Amino acid sequence: MRERVLAKLPASATLIAVASGSALGEPEVAAAWRFAAAHVPATLRCAVEAARTADDAGLALSPAGARVAIVRTVGAATCPGLVLDADGVWTASSGVAPGDGALDAQRFARARPYLLEAPAAVAAEMWTPRATLVAVAQPPGGSWATIDAGDGGDLEQRVQTWLDDLAPRVHVGRTGHQLVLRAERLDGETAARATDAIAAALVPALHEGPPRLELACPARGLVDSCAGMRWRVESLRLLLTAVAAAAVNPVLVDGRVTALRLDADVHALGLVVDDEVISVSDHPITSEAQLHDVAAAARVHAVLGIRRGGAVGFIDLIEE
Repeated sequence: MRERVLAKLPASATLIAVASGSALGEPEVAAAWRFAAAHVPATLRCAVEAARTADDAGLALSPAGARVAIVRTVGAATCPGLVLDADGVWTASSGVAPGDGALDAQRFARARPYLLEAPAAVAAEMWTPRATLVAVAQPPGGSWATIDAGDGGDLEQRVQTWLDDLAPRVHVGRTGHQLVLRAERLDGETAARATDAIAAALVPALHEGPPRLELACPARGLVDSCAGMRWRVESLRLLLTAVAAAAVNPVLVDGRVTALRLDADVHALGLVVDDEVISVSDHPITSEAQLHDVAAAARVHAVLGIRRGGAVGFIDLIEE
């Protein structure tokens, strides 16, 4: 059952949270779920609430800023936008199709057994500082989390500072660059405070995302007109081919490719050397071949994700 839920969560997600319906009745799990639910659009909140009557439920936040909520319920569900698919899974999304399942994402490999089997589990990648979080709740026996980051000492200080008076209830230890947090059973209020504290210490970007990149409209050549970041173009394929020709340098983070860096300007889109191509239509770009394949298959619509100096922008390209 959990496998079917995870198969509907996008591999491009930055945060994956899963829980059984029974676990959502436990204070520490309910508090963490409320925290995650607070970061989805209003249109998905009914679906997130429906998780409380689910056998299993999952929630994903994607790097493009789109959110997806997935639930599998025992009976009928009445939330707007919540649809039962052929696999018997109720899904609701905002802004992005689920795509490849999260279980196929290599960066979730260490968390996979917990995502599949734990009463409740979270796996997340953080923007600032660059860190990976795996958290597991096993009521009534307690909860634990591991946080892997390059600046382990600084991160430990942040977590301890934010935990403040909760520190006696949440033990923090460190092995190299990995922090290990353990807590005995927490009441709902304490669990909510601990969740907010740890998230604030780790990820101001979970609330805000990376800085937004606003690109000036070229309004020349292959770009006919712009309305904000929605650009109407003459040939989507030619534009993406130009991007693919310039994006040849892999960007490595923790030994894996997270984007392709431009080694030449793409004047038609106003892109410059060292801009990074991070995604096309919510699919992370990790190789030249992949980007060329996307360009060759382009039809009439694509969303191009660009990072410049840490700021991220998404250009909605529409061919007319």
